[in-house]
Amino acid sequence: MTDDGGEVDPEEQEFLRLYGPWQPWEVAEAVDALKGIDSPWWVAGGHAIEAFTGVGRPHDDIDVALFVDDLPALRSHFAGRFDLWSAGGGALRPVTDTWPDLHEHSQQVWLREHAGAPWVADLVMSERRDGAWVFARDPDYAVPLGDATWVDDAGVRFLKPEIVLAYKAKLTRPKDDDDFAATWPLLDERARGWLRDVLTRLYPDHPWHHRMSAPAEPVGRAGQLVRLREATLADAVLVDAWDKPAAQSEFNDFGLPPPDPLAEQLAHGRRMVGSTKGKLLVERCADGVLLGDVGWHQVSYGPNPESKAVNIGISLVREVRGKGYGAEAQRLLAALLFDLYRDVVRVEASTDVENLPEQRALEKAGFSRDGVIRQAQFRRGGYHDMVVYSVIRDDLPRG
Repeated sequence: MTDDGGEVDPEEQEFLRLYGPWQPWEVAEAVDALKGIDSPWWVAGGHAIEAFTGVGRPHDDIDVALFVDDLPALRSHFAGRFDLWSAGGGALRPVTDTWPDLHEHSQQVWLREHAGAPWVADLVMSERRDGAWVFARDPDYAVPLGDATWVDDAGVRFLKPEIVLAYKAKLTRPKDDDDFAATWPLLDERARGWLRDVLTRLYPDHPWHHRMSAPAEPVGRAGQLVRLREATLADAVLVDAWDKPAAQSEFNDFGLPPPDPLAEQLAHGRRMVGSTKGKLLVERCADGVLLGDVGWHQVSYGPNPESKAVNIGISLVREVRGKGYGAEAQRLLAALLFDLYRDVVRVEASTDVENLPEQRALEKAGFSRDGVIRQAQFRRGGYHDMVVYSVIRDDLPRG
């Protein structure tokens, strides 16, 4: 048990038993401890995110980075004050005259005063190639240290936030999601582009891709009857009720369990808007009553990026169907997608051949009937033919 009566995490308990407790430095303590060392150093991890965003967060440790070839200077600086231990791969070995280098699985140095003292710092030992800092996740990326870091008003050097996020992307713990949510809106376009590129190469299926593709400002579009807007936590009870099987129309009943509750989908700063998929709520302009939602997902007609299209769908509560809301909502959504995503050329929708109201709504919205795809959808125990409609960028009137 902890002092406050909470349960101790079993993994943490085992860690403490094997390696001992941590009492990490704050940034000011690291600055004081490293004062006078004849080697560059910088703060990484959560402290670097906090320094950039100004958003306070708890810290389990402190990540201070130095170049690995400066290990002798580090030993000399802390001689007689702190013991250095080479850490990594589940192994610890002291850094001494007998073992002056890191062990083969180590990229970190843990620091403490003596065997009975807590650990105070996790020093990340970075590679230096021809004088340049090397990104450990992608060793082909090597830049001058000044291009990988920034310095605050007090003269403390920090790893750039987009690089910290690139390191954190490997794990995506809840705290990493929180750091992404706090940092992403503050990054400039260069930093955003770098992070997108790195995650595309290293983690092509990473959940942050969806959030990075969301526009910076809240997404919405208003017409005469309805407006489209992003969901908020205040909408959770109603939206979750719509997703129950009993509320589905016969054409949306696939026998699947409801999706995750809206509050979970929006947790840690997530937004339900992206170039590959998304969802917006449909709200009546006259009184602000929510009528349903519209959604979209990317489909492909070839292996190259230019062969992508966007497929949309709509779900309205029963009592407001047939009143023109669906037609306007789908027209607004198509126009919005064309405006948001300049590489989108085709927006399409498919519906059951028996769903005549939705076919009429799509035609009123400006979609053209492309044809029938046979036995395309399995629903309610059988296969169904679907009618495909589409609108291309040049079809919609300006304004």
